Amino acid sequence: MSARTFKARQANAINAFPASTLPDAELGLSYLAVRSALFISQPARLDLAQSLLVHPTLHRCLLITSLLSILLSLNNWATVRWRNGTWSVKRLTRKEWAQQIVVVTGGSRGMGKSIVDCMITKGAKVVSLDVLPAQDEAGIGHPTVLINNAGIQNNRLLIDLDDQEIDRMLNINLKSHFYTIQAFLPDMIRRGKGHVVLTSSVMGYVGVSQMSDYVATKHALVGLLESLRYELDKKHRVPKVRTSLVILGHVRTALFSGAQFGPLASFLAPTVEAEQVAQEITAAVERQESTHIALPFYANLVPWLKVVPTFLRDLAQWMGDADDSMPPPTPNARARARARSKGE
Repeated sequence: MSARTFKARQANAINAFPASTLPDAELGLSYLAVRSALFISQPARLDLAQSLLVHPTLHRCLLITSLLSILLSLNNWATVRWRNGTWSVKRLTRKEWAQQIVVVTGGSRGMGKSIVDCMITKGAKVVSLDVLPAQDEAGIGHPTVLINNAGIQNNRLLIDLDDQEIDRMLNINLKSHFYTIQAFLPDMIRRGKGHVVLTSSVMGYVGVSQMSDYVATKHALVGLLESLRYELDKKHRVPKVRTSLVILGHVRTALFSGAQFGPLASFLAPTVEAEQVAQEITAAVERQESTHIALPFYANLVPWLKVVPTFLRDLAQWMGDADDSMPPPTPNARARARARSKGE
């Protein structure tokens, strides 16, 4: 490539990111790099870009990233094949989709609403639940798919949580999963097929400030689904009742609308759209296989933080703004905590 052609393409790239229209948090490091380039002379920019393209460290980083991605993909593929006991994939046909009864908890808004829409598009009958009164169970019929998606968050320091907030968190984020599984799983076991999907989080593997109650429930869901998988395989002997765990980073929904991430965190841990998550869950149900869905890509790496040295774990937490992304506690919450500590 000639220097003139390279400079022309470089100018087009810079003009494509005007400072007045694109926020730093959305574009992350790529945007900052382009903004910085505006203050460097044109020849210097060309020399810098050319040196970066041929820098051996950059090549090594790209090679390591590519190998890591390939290894993770192979690991996920082999794990799914082993878990399902088959090398082939039998997808639901349009006729079979029409026979599916899908129950989605928390399906009235956000990601749950996106899941409901995707399932309806496939032709399934969908029942959206936010509360499950006992008298309504019989009216639902015999669900073939259960997607437990309901969840809330309090954004409180542990000492600021009151009894009502803790109970509500446990009821919605954890107990409701037990109750819906107990309500609908026996029929799946009797028929020898079905699918249970639980939506958890990267916080099912790591702890985060101001989220102790939320983190505890997400850790519990990871253990719940793993135990359920072994019960279905070893005790009930129904391997075709599938189970899928969804591990998510930051999803663009109202639940975490107050979270703020810096440019570095936005670049390393990009926000996922609810529609993308819904499509992945729908695809897993269509393939009729137990699987592990992790979005975005970095969510595949989070479980490994349990085995890396502590300083690397803390570095990853800092780079992702994990402890500083949520709004600080309100004065009223702090006052309530002080009053409780004094026994008032």
